[in-house]
Amino acid sequence: MNTQNEQSHLIPRIGRKCAGSVMIITLMLVLILMLIVGTTLLSTTNKYFTAYQWASWQEALQGAESGADIAMAEMRKDIQGSSQPSPSATPWVGWNLGNYKTDQNGNKSTVQKDTTTYKGIGSSGTFANNNGNGNQTTFNIASWENPANNINYDFLTYSTQLTPHAGEGNTNLRITVTVDKPSSLLDPSSRHWLRVRATGTTDLAGPSRVSEEKLDNHLRKLGLFLDKVLAATGASSNSRQTTRQIELVAKPVTYFTAGGVLTAMVQIKSDKMGIVTNSFNSEDPTHWPIVNGAYDLTVSLDPTNPLGKNGDVSSNALPIKHDHTETMNINGDTIWGDVSNNEAQITGLDPAYYSTTPNAANYGLDNGNYGSLPTTTMIDSKGNTVPLIVANGTGDVSGSVSTSFYRDLPPVLDPTWTTSTPGFDIANSAQDITSKTLTAKNSPFPSTYTVSSDPTTPTLLKVNSIQLNGKAKDKVNKDGSITPGGSTFTLAAPTNPNVPTDQIDGYVQVWVTGGINLDDGGTVVIQSGTNPDGSTFTVHATIYSDKDVRVGENTETKTNSGGFWVQSDDAKDLVILGVNQPDNSKKADDFFDENGNAGEVYSPYKASGTMNFVQTDFTGAIYAPDFNLVFDNQKDGKGKRKNRPQTGNDFYGSFVGRTINTRGDANNPTLFHYDESLNDIGTQIDWGYVSWFEDVDVDHR
Repeated sequence: MNTQNEQSHLIPRIGRKCAGSVMIITLMLVLILMLIVGTTLLSTTNKYFTAYQWASWQEALQGAESGADIAMAEMRKDIQGSSQPSPSATPWVGWNLGNYKTDQNGNKSTVQKDTTTYKGIGSSGTFANNNGNGNQTTFNIASWENPANNINYDFLTYSTQLTPHAGEGNTNLRITVTVDKPSSLLDPSSRHWLRVRATGTTDLAGPSRVSEEKLDNHLRKLGLFLDKVLAATGASSNSRQTTRQIELVAKPVTYFTAGGVLTAMVQIKSDKMGIVTNSFNSEDPTHWPIVNGAYDLTVSLDPTNPLGKNGDVSSNALPIKHDHTETMNINGDTIWGDVSNNEAQITGLDPAYYSTTPNAANYGLDNGNYGSLPTTTMIDSKGNTVPLIVANGTGDVSGSVSTSFYRDLPPVLDPTWTTSTPGFDIANSAQDITSKTLTAKNSPFPSTYTVSSDPTTPTLLKVNSIQLNGKAKDKVNKDGSITPGGSTFTLAAPTNPNVPTDQIDGYVQVWVTGGINLDDGGTVVIQSGTNPDGSTFTVHATIYSDKDVRVGENTETKTNSGGFWVQSDDAKDLVILGVNQPDNSKKADDFFDENGNAGEVYSPYKASGTMNFVQTDFTGAIYAPDFNLVFDNQKDGKGKRKNRPQTGNDFYGSFVGRTINTRGDANNPTLFHYDESLNDIGTQIDWGYVSWFEDVDVDHR
């Protein structure tokens, strides 16, 4: 038996080669590692360049916001240039006027611009008109809005590129701004609100790749191949750039925009006698109807209704240099609105205002919607730390209480009338309107003075003073008619040239270089009425006063129409403007201390004058940021108004002064009713934002 041969098959074969399989495995491992590294590098570089793209996108927003600021600055130069002591630079220099494109159906675009229509505005503020005569036309917003000027352009536009800056990503920033006036943005005074579209455009660094986050890509809409924002406007739409657009709406700001019923430059004092404020809208008869000859203010006093709660009381607490804190003491006051002071103390507030059991549905007083009493403090004039808000009285407030208020109150300047202006009636500036001149023959001022019917060319009266009293009585004729005596000066509406039996609206501006004094029934009548055919008419008057305005100060206005009688009972029909005087013409600025005593002086600052109302009602709007306003009134029931009885302490309209001091009767507080329709009337002094947002809906625009 050959055992060796039988077991030979059990011996393994030696020498078979296995090296090839190891190499394949190694190569596969290297390939996998390279794929991992490549994927990591791709993701890392993508995030790296995406970071630069994000930075460019964010910088584009800064450019858009800067463009919006540029537009607002030009708009403010436009409106304030001629109304400031130091006129601003010429507005709109370097801007272009242009029109939007029109499609084949004659429909005009609201975004695509026709660059062939552009007309540049030069350093003088003028542009070449379209009359073919080569003349230059001065541009401003007011002339643009007036159809008679035939400035038939849809928009203003401006573009600029900033100096390239250093950086690894974007180094360029381009800004384009467009200002237009859509027909839908028209306020009750026929003034356009303006729409501003501002774009900021930056370059994109890196390859044409976007973020790995789809939501980011949808939000940012980076223009790697096409800039969608610029493409929508028809402008050049280069690749590898991103654009962001801000759209804002600006509205005209007038003397009385959002100012509430009482606004002071320095201080509001009620001498702890108490005042009551609320609001109404004379153009809204649905909520404020006339009942029994008076506006029904029930809604304004309803704590469950938000209407009529704009009787705001606010103070800038200026001047800056002083040795007194301009404390606002509202003890005993009832404010259906907000109370605001500027980094100065508000005291006398009812502790119930900060109730811990709020009633969210209550718009009334002490509704407890404002949490706990703030602990914010200030340093007073004696160096003591005191709280800004002190709840230690009976002052009731329906709205907010704050100590961070400030409102720009531009000065009022004298008119710039000239005798060479055609069509204007300018009286002799040396003439006074007095009881004597009203009764004298051949007087330049009869007791009834008919004014212009053209709002663009109002009657202009420039006089030394208005001094009327009740010594020259009205005469009752046999037929029952009344011939006004020297005590009454009436600004009368003109006769309708088409219907001689009717009268139409009149327009007048009166510039009083001296003062106004109405005593013992002396009356300035702003006429209104109803014609036989049922149509109504009224006179719209603006009075500039360089000096004091005093009503009933020496002798109470005892008759039924003493003071200013606005027969329409509409505050918009009488606007009194206190003109700021140079320092050498001002008077010492009295300080009313906590006890209501006069005699202290604020500082080297002085006031241009005083407007004092004693025992009289008043309907109208007063803007006099450098005048001290004094309301010394009691409810005595004397006087009359067309749509409401005069009580002797009712003031309808809005009142802006340097200081406002009320000296009423604690049992019969002075009543101030803010007419909300004043918000959009009067001389425009600024532009303010109504809305501001980023337009990101490019796909659906």
